[in-house]
Amino acid sequence: PRPPPARRASPDLKPPRPPWADEADVVKHTVEILGAAAERALKAVDLANALRSRVGVGALSRVREHHGGLLSLLERHACVQVVRVPKHDVVRLAPPPAGGSG
Repeated sequence: PRPPPARRASPDLKPPRPPWADEADVVKHTVEILGAAAERALKAVDLANALRSRVGVGALSRVREHHGGLLSLLERHACVQVVRVPKHDVVRLAPPPAGGSG
């Protein structure tokens, strides 16, 4: 008997993004969003909604899968501070380093 024909990949399918690419996009957009926010801070839920519209649900799902969630990812980056308060987590831009130009 003949083997079944080989399946061809659809030309519309993109290769999966590496986790670090999503991480970089999320952190970059987080800094941009917080920079435009009043007091350079947002409730985590508001930040997540803004990120969803910029990077998409897929990127945030991959962040949750690889890092355990948005806040867990952001806690690893010195450019932001995560203040964990039950039902009212806040994410803010970290102050610029002493002697910095910011």
